[in-house]
Amino acid sequence: MKTLAATLLGGFLSIAVTLGETPLISKGAPDWKYSDQGTAPEENWTSGGFDDSGWASGSAPLGYETDDGSALKTTVSYGDDAEKKHVVTYFRKSFDITDLGAFSKAAMRIAADDGAVVYLNGKEIGRVRMVEGGAVTESTLAAVKNSGAEVADHVIEVPSESLVQGKNVLAISVHQAGPTSSDLFLDLDLVGVSAKEFAEVLFEPQMRQIMAGYQAELMEYSTAYRAAADDEARAALKYPSPKEAADAMTTLVLENPEHPAVIDAASWLAQNRGFTDVVSDLIAKHHARSESEGFAMLLVYSRYRPDPGMMPLLTKVRAEHPNKSFQSLAAFSLSNSAKESQEKEALLEEAEAKIGDFVFNNRPIKPMIMGELFEMRNLSIGQVAPEIEGEDIDGVAFKLSDYRGKVVVLDFWGHW
Repeated sequence: MKTLAATLLGGFLSIAVTLGETPLISKGAPDWKYSDQGTAPEENWTSGGFDDSGWASGSAPLGYETDDGSALKTTVSYGDDAEKKHVVTYFRKSFDITDLGAFSKAAMRIAADDGAVVYLNGKEIGRVRMVEGGAVTESTLAAVKNSGAEVADHVIEVPSESLVQGKNVLAISVHQAGPTSSDLFLDLDLVGVSAKEFAEVLFEPQMRQIMAGYQAELMEYSTAYRAAADDEARAALKYPSPKEAADAMTTLVLENPEHPAVIDAASWLAQNRGFTDVVSDLIAKHHARSESEGFAMLLVYSRYRPDPGMMPLLTKVRAEHPNKSFQSLAAFSLSNSAKESQEKEALLEEAEAKIGDFVFNNRPIKPMIMGELFEMRNLSIGQVAPEIEGEDIDGVAFKLSDYRGKVVVLDFWGHW
């Protein structure tokens, strides 16, 4: 059984991989080579042709004095002065590929403290907590210190063209954020995966990144709006358009139509730009029988923000969903687009009959449907007003029916 899962941690992708195949490199692997002298090795140290026979060797995890108590199998040196530790330590690991055609990509899960630059067969393939681009030397510091309680795993996608049949060499420089950094840690695994598996594992983190990116734009706008000196300055601000984020989200959905989190992406699209026919058709084809909370939210949201692109999906769910509560949610949403009062009332009655005790966001839905029916039957123009009893401002009891035949103005108010 092959399973992949990933989450977003502090801007990096954390990936958990369990595959039927044997990983190319396993965590805790033996025969790592390392140089802990604090000086850069020869320029070709990342290549397969480099002679590392003079380097020390040991098993992962490798490092020293881990803050989180992670067990080390190999302790490396930081030099003679704890206040002036080596900034960079160098590592190499060889592995063999007997059948390069068995997979189209590789995924690396690496835990490195503080930062790392990763090379495969002489070519850089990724960085962790390092400034992007630029030369890397024996004095290059990590961009930030690992401040978490644990050394988090980060994923690096390994291009298939970087791998070769036979012997491959992984080379890593681990960088400290400063010469007084308290610890160093390195461990990783590397596994071959298909392109489809890798796309699936990255779907949810990529979706969250798109959401977070647009949210950051909104927060930046909100901050600038509050800080603006006057109305003229506020009017000059441009409200962030969701188009770029929505286009990226739509592309992600279309590339991964069967992923369960497509429902969450669709809900975000519905709230920020509206549905396109192609997304609606995709949900109807692959997710119309979903019973997830995200799907319920999508159906409920459609009630308060009707979208023509949702109509075919709502119609399908109402007619075919195996769960009557979800049929009810679809009917409830469709009632808001009904053109005739009789059609609307019939949809609300159907929704009330099927909803049961369904609760969404800690709120039972049935009272909401009943409220809509009451309003339609009693508060619409031309209907006889329901009886209202109370006391006037002088404490005298009254009923609305006492004023039948007269023009009455009702003023309801309250405070919280």
